[in-house]
Amino acid sequence: MGVKVYFKNLNSLRFIAALIVLVSHVSQLVGYLGVDEKFAPVIYSPIAGELGVILFFALSGFLITYLLLAENEISKTINLKAFYIRRALRIWPLYFLTIALALFVLPFINFLVYKGYDATVIWVRLPLKILFYCVFMPNIVMDFIGFIPYATHSWTIGAEEQFYFIWPVLFKKIKNKVFILIFVVIIYLVVYYLLLYFPQQNKYTKIAFLIWSRYPISCMAIGGVYGYLVFCKKNAAVRIKKVLFSFWMQIAMFLILTGCLIIKANFKYLNNEIYSVILGYVVCNLAANPNAFFSIENKWLNYLGKISYGLYMFHPLAISCAVKICVIIRFTHYSLLYPLAFVIAVVFAALSYQLFERYFIKQKTKYSVIISGDNVKWAKA
Repeated sequence: MGVKVYFKNLNSLRFIAALIVLVSHVSQLVGYLGVDEKFAPVIYSPIAGELGVILFFALSGFLITYLLLAENEISKTINLKAFYIRRALRIWPLYFLTIALALFVLPFINFLVYKGYDATVIWVRLPLKILFYCVFMPNIVMDFIGFIPYATHSWTIGAEEQFYFIWPVLFKKIKNKVFILIFVVIIYLVVYYLLLYFPQQNKYTKIAFLIWSRYPISCMAIGGVYGYLVFCKKNAAVRIKKVLFSFWMQIAMFLILTGCLIIKANFKYLNNEIYSVILGYVVCNLAANPNAFFSIENKWLNYLGKISYGLYMFHPLAISCAVKICVIIRFTHYSLLYPLAFVIAVVFAALSYQLFERYFIKQKTKYSVIISGDNVKWAKA
């Protein structure tokens, strides 16, 4: 039986991240469906959707780093095969189901077809699109081959899969974990800015920059820094945590985040990294601070967080259904559109979890030294 690890509030944070992305995508998809003129002005903030994704990345970095450190401490090694099997069981089934629906089912349902993106358009260069989806490079499809409704948002899954592929290898092969965390952030940023400000910009450097920017491993590594601090029991880490978990630090970070949201701050340099530091702190504080001044842990948010992967993967489909329903009943106003899209997304996600995902989640315990999150339930069964 594996050692059980459960961080409070993380499921709730997953749900909040998915909800932020859903809300930020509503007005975008209204336009793609070709009915934007029918709707009253909708709420849209580009920075909000970006922050939802960064929160996902920081949370993943925090949790995966902590679990790898814990596994290494218990078993004195990291079982790469078992790690990849666990990630495949959790990510692959729903990812490939969503891609299959986007390519082979939804383009043939007129009710859901995006304006200008019927099956004949989507199937252009289809073998190449399938290839890149299968190797978890959906960003290549999105940026260079062709827009695929209901699959474009999967670029974040590709980014996380690349992170999952690299991270455990680094943690197994390199003893100095602090070096890994700092080195990855620095190398990512050096390459990013070299490509961005290359003296002789050409189409190849622009393509390389676009590809590189779609894999923000620096955000996940910053989340990993917090995961390392929570795990580490050295005196320096204990002193740092004492400062991080203090009441006044919590107040300061809360005010900083609130201020950034109010003014919609978009930092010219290191925007993702700055927000990763702020949101990574939120993850770390809510997950591991025994004296956090508030908590979002409750059964409803916990359940919504448990199904948040499905909520994220199906949210474009849910928004499309909500838009079309609003048009049919002739009540095209955001006061109905947003809650309806949310309810439909929750229904899709709940069905996906209950009828499809949980079978694969249950199998993960066979390959787990550390049992975390939903797997704790299955380990008790």
